[in-house]
Amino acid sequence: MLTADRCSAEKSYLQDKLILTGSDTSGLIPKEMKNFAAGNEELDSTNHSSHHKAAAVNGNGAVSGTPGNGDRDLACDDINEVPECGVWGFKPRLLQPCANIAVFTGVYSLSALVTSTLSTYVNSQVTTLERQFGFSSSQTGLIMAANDIGFLSCILIFSYLALRAHIPRTLSILCVLFGASGLICSMPHFLFGAAADVTGDTKNDTMSSSAKTVTSFGQLCLLDGNRSATDCEEMEQSDETAGAISGRAHSQAALVLIVIGMMLQGICKSPRWPYVIFYVDGNIGDKTKTGFYLGVVVALAIFGPVLAFILGGVFTKMYVTLEPTTLTPTHPRWIGAWWLGFLVFGIMSMMIGVPLVWFPRWMKGKAPEVEKPTDKHHGSTLEHHDKMKQALQQVKELPATMWRLLSNPIYISLLLSGCFVLFSVGGLQAFMPKYIENQFSLPAWRANLVIAVTSMITASFGTFVGGYLTRRFKMTPMESLKFTIVLQFFAVATAASGFFIKCPQPAIYNMPGGQGPTSFNASCFSSCLCDDNDYLPVCGSDGLTYFSPCHAGCVRAEDENTYTNCTCIPGGQAVAGVCDYGCDMLYVFAVLQAVSALFSCMCIMPKMVTNIRCVTPRDKAFAMGCSSFMSSLLGWLLGPVIFGNMIDGVCSFWERTCDGRGTCLLYDNDVFRVRLFSYVVVARAGGFLCILVAYISARVTGRLDGTTSTHGAGEVDKKGFGMMD
Repeated sequence: MLTADRCSAEKSYLQDKLILTGSDTSGLIPKEMKNFAAGNEELDSTNHSSHHKAAAVNGNGAVSGTPGNGDRDLACDDINEVPECGVWGFKPRLLQPCANIAVFTGVYSLSALVTSTLSTYVNSQVTTLERQFGFSSSQTGLIMAANDIGFLSCILIFSYLALRAHIPRTLSILCVLFGASGLICSMPHFLFGAAADVTGDTKNDTMSSSAKTVTSFGQLCLLDGNRSATDCEEMEQSDETAGAISGRAHSQAALVLIVIGMMLQGICKSPRWPYVIFYVDGNIGDKTKTGFYLGVVVALAIFGPVLAFILGGVFTKMYVTLEPTTLTPTHPRWIGAWWLGFLVFGIMSMMIGVPLVWFPRWMKGKAPEVEKPTDKHHGSTLEHHDKMKQALQQVKELPATMWRLLSNPIYISLLLSGCFVLFSVGGLQAFMPKYIENQFSLPAWRANLVIAVTSMITASFGTFVGGYLTRRFKMTPMESLKFTIVLQFFAVATAASGFFIKCPQPAIYNMPGGQGPTSFNASCFSSCLCDDNDYLPVCGSDGLTYFSPCHAGCVRAEDENTYTNCTCIPGGQAVAGVCDYGCDMLYVFAVLQAVSALFSCMCIMPKMVTNIRCVTPRDKAFAMGCSSFMSSLLGWLLGPVIFGNMIDGVCSFWERTCDGRGTCLLYDNDVFRVRLFSYVVVARAGGFLCILVAYISARVTGRLDGTTSTHGAGEVDKKGFGMMD
């Protein structure tokens, strides 16, 4: 008979395992595989111990083990529940063949693919959001960090509640809420409209020049006219100023809505991976198949970011209103349909999450054959007393556990290494599209495709290759550490190549304040009364780029892309956009950054295995929980925020509005390149040095000498966690 003491012990054991695997894994490849490695190692290495300790004798004398989270919770509270597909008494016979772990894995894998796509999609829309709402890079960095703020605020709470939860139904609710977060992020488009809609008839040749003065065409030169005042103090009561102030309020409201949506994503994804691990492992008789089913989930989830950048590029090629327009994606005023991805992936997540609610708490044939206590009140009292006793004991042991970890140089070095590396990865994933757009003069859609085809795919491939090589050569933890050192060195070296790959900074002629070069006749636009805040670069027929049509002296616009009668340009014609300077370094840059991502992700599995092996069995759960928490806090959360502030610092021309500074209109690409890769290389070099310290500490202390091959987690530490001894 399963006693209350046994139930409490099982719950305490599983609670620590949940903390072990409680890590943010939905959207970003390194986190996904990092926690996958940690979770599988712990699951495999504790199988022998947990089966031995949780065994119960049934009525026929056979030994029956409690297979997992759902079963252990069931054994204590829900032994009479019938394992059938359905909900609220509606359990049609047609659904019953679906009550197996293979079907559950297939359904949840699709959900993992869609939710990881939605989680990463915002990274592909950074410049579009900044152009639409006037966000600074610091504000878009806050949007990225909001995801991890939500995750960190709820992971421990969800881990505690997991043992009382119906896991499939909980996952279903979380997937639906995850989809709702996408709808929240798309709301600013429907509430505030598109800031730069093209609503006029662009084919109306009878439109006068004065009527076209300030439109989607950009500001034109009025040689013989009077332009209305543009000084904010003189327009305090005007409709134009009221519109500008309203626009700023809309921008702030849009930021709040998107941040709320991203925080909801972080909250919903925090428990999903540990829940899936214990549901799958608990409903498989042959524990050697656990890795296979979890591998299917991960294999689809890690392609979420790839899909996000590919479809992000597709949506960015569509105009924000989805209406026909003669504007092209290379036009400076182009705004892609950023909201469409949030809407599509949000609805898909909600739809795919619904079928999960039909799965039972546990599968057929997997329920523990145990008897419930005859005295329910007495059993409940014993369980409550045991919980209080265990809680007090854990609180008393916390300082000693913390000291053991802090005095473990290998663990601390690996922890710091992970924080350094994830800091750089978090910043790059957030702002690499912006860098590629500015450095290589690409439209947003093409920059997204470059990232998807190179870095994301190679990162996925590198993660699998690293795990395969670790098992193929049966590396010991010391060998894994050496392997990681070599890979980290090449990752730093290839990342540093970004310092030297560049395109020439586009020269912008006739910039306000004399910041750029001037045309052959600097007075050619002096009588045009140009607004120095209206940046819309045009490429003249002389091959030079001018600040705006007005600063090029253009009097007439034929359409959104063509300008004529330009007094500053020999030949008198210009087209919208920056001139093509013929830089062909994009492909070299993409290949080298892909190689860097490959080396970095090959480190994930061997480094995680070493991290698990360097602590004592009783400290593993707490150690992995600390690693997950600190990596999210110092890596994924701080990376986008600090990188965003850095990028704001390299802006050479800001948009000015009546109530403050808007978005950055022009970057100093040379300074941008140097600062970006300085942050990246310094962070990854710090991670490399920490790995070296870990290796030296392992050699000096001999802490890893007693561990065996990482091939087959069951070969190492078969006693399981110390708390179960």
